[in-house]
Amino acid sequence: MQAESDILLGWLRAKAGRDSQSRDFYVRQLKDWKGSAEICSYLGGGRSFDHAILEFSKAYAKQNQLDYDELVRAGKSGRITAETGG
Repeated sequence: MQAESDILLGWLRAKAGRDSQSRDFYVRQLKDWKGSAEICSYLGGGRSFDHAILEFSKAYAKQNQLDYDELVRAGKSGRITAETGG
């Protein structure tokens, strides 16, 4: 086992197989085998990257909220069938 989780953790349900049983599977990637860069050297010492990530994050959060609001409206109007709860 890895000491910490990776971002690709997840699960999936496989539809009935040969024995007519559906099954849940835990999915993860143990090693991505990709190279890496020394980020602090690669990005330099300026604030450009910090600013770009901040602006991207704010725009991404705003778009997520807009998408969610539209989903709620579509569910309330009957345009889609939606289930809520936990």
